[in-house]
Amino acid sequence: GGGASSSSLVQERLDLEGKILDLLEEHHAALDAATTFALLGAHGHADGELKFALCIEDSALKYDKISAHFAARAQWPELLQVLARAPLDKAAPLLYKFSGELLKSCPRETVALWLAKGWGLDPARLVPALAQYANRRRQAAGGDENPRVNLSSPNLAIRYLEGLLKLPQPHGGEGGYPPLSDGGAGDGPAGVFDDRVVANYLLLLHADESNSDGASLAAFLDRHLGRLGCPESLPAPSPGVPASAAPASGGSARGLDLGFALRTCLARGRPAAAVRLYAKLGCHEEAVRLALEDGDPDLVTAAKALASALPDQDAGDGSWRPGFEASGLGGGSGGLKRRLWLHIARHCVGRAAEPKEALKILDECPGRLLSIEDVLPFFPDLSLIDDFKERIVGALEGYDEQIDALKGQMEDFTEQANEVHRDLESLRSRETPRLAPGARCALSGQPWAPPAAPRGGGPQAEAFYLFPSGFAYASRALVAHVAARLPPHKNRRVRELCSRLGLPVPPPLLDRSARHAGDPQTRLAVERGAALPGPCPPRGPEREAYQAQLDDLVAGECPLTGTLMIESLDQPLLDAVDQSAERSSWAID
Repeated sequence: GGGASSSSLVQERLDLEGKILDLLEEHHAALDAATTFALLGAHGHADGELKFALCIEDSALKYDKISAHFAARAQWPELLQVLARAPLDKAAPLLYKFSGELLKSCPRETVALWLAKGWGLDPARLVPALAQYANRRRQAAGGDENPRVNLSSPNLAIRYLEGLLKLPQPHGGEGGYPPLSDGGAGDGPAGVFDDRVVANYLLLLHADESNSDGASLAAFLDRHLGRLGCPESLPAPSPGVPASAAPASGGSARGLDLGFALRTCLARGRPAAAVRLYAKLGCHEEAVRLALEDGDPDLVTAAKALASALPDQDAGDGSWRPGFEASGLGGGSGGLKRRLWLHIARHCVGRAAEPKEALKILDECPGRLLSIEDVLPFFPDLSLIDDFKERIVGALEGYDEQIDALKGQMEDFTEQANEVHRDLESLRSRETPRLAPGARCALSGQPWAPPAAPRGGGPQAEAFYLFPSGFAYASRALVAHVAARLPPHKNRRVRELCSRLGLPVPPPLLDRSARHAGDPQTRLAVERGAALPGPCPPRGPEREAYQAQLDDLVAGECPLTGTLMIESLDQPLLDAVDQSAERSSWAID
């Protein structure tokens, strides 16, 4: 009787649960979602929660309940099916939340779903799950048994990130991209990630593939190194698209970090990639040294191409470089390009089986940058001269041609110097122009008197300045005229020199209204200058030095035909006093 009673209770419970499920399905639209979920959860009715969540309209609460139900029971394939049908805005938070478990339990299906959502998912938020997956692959490669990791299949982390780059950029849609296939997601050219975390992690994945021949890493660097630029030139991401989805033109602030990439390639034993990164960073000597140390013929060829691509006029800074000075290749006036080729030549000489084969480096070097005497020290001391005879003879013939060319240049320079000497002699013998008797000052009208020896200590005749233009000027009138038109600092210097030489000192500069507002005596004093008391005039070389400075300031050019006259073109012909006098002369009484 007890067994029958227990069976009836179970059947009654099942019938009741069925009625509850039918009620939820039939009246789900009339039930409040939050209240219903709270009641079902309080009674532990998990099936009812799932049934109600599947029936109600799309909402964040709906997918939270469904994902919690499947996650609690580790039903990850069922959860993937639900998230595949969910709208992107509802599925994305849950894909981020359960990315690690989904990728661990259903790696291939999870990556396919991620690619189906396309750029609607931010790959930077999926990097932690991808890192856990890559770590499981490394552990499996090291001998740990993991039935969920198939080392014979491609790395799904690389497949996802590279496949994402091949997908078209969305424009407000949700994606709808094809599922992942063995051949990759799409056949178009891949771009680059603008997000530094994603770009750096993708490089790390390529560098970690131990069974790789480096082709995928080389292709990755081809895309990134060819598009590096200033971060300010990067285009802004499209609205609604994650920042990592924007095509990058590189740079270290965003996109691939070249320093991290270089350290990673060196640590993972990727010399070809490290050589390219050294060259991109401007470390040409380090790139060439690494290529030659590895010894791979392709890397040696790359080192030659790198050295040839440097500017021919690079004179270098002559600074010491580690590793080059010790080998006799550091510093010097040959510049960076020459130092690199010397290092390459030393490597080729050491690896060549025959001297003639090693000497081919001279033909490969552009612009005859190296000669036979540059590479001879790299050969053993007991090498036969017959192997170098042809090159040495050619070098000596080239030196003879250079010597002949230098002799011709020296003869040309000597002839030019002789012509200069002849011109100087003709200038010295040329007759100096003289003032004609009766000449007058072009400013004051003062007549010129030939100099005569003073008698009884009388004053000497005033000096005149004669210019190539033909105008002559009395010294006092010239100083007063030019000083009034000089800048203030030069006017002060002229007044100081005149005072030291005991000459009439021109007045300080005044504006035009102050200069001509006074009586005619003030104006006359300004134009002609007024003698001011000064120190005792110097004699000898000191006086000649002062006089030379004064001549440079006031007699550098003719005041009536030079710059002073050109600068006065915008000034009126008559000042205020002259205009008043002119008007008065035309007045009719």
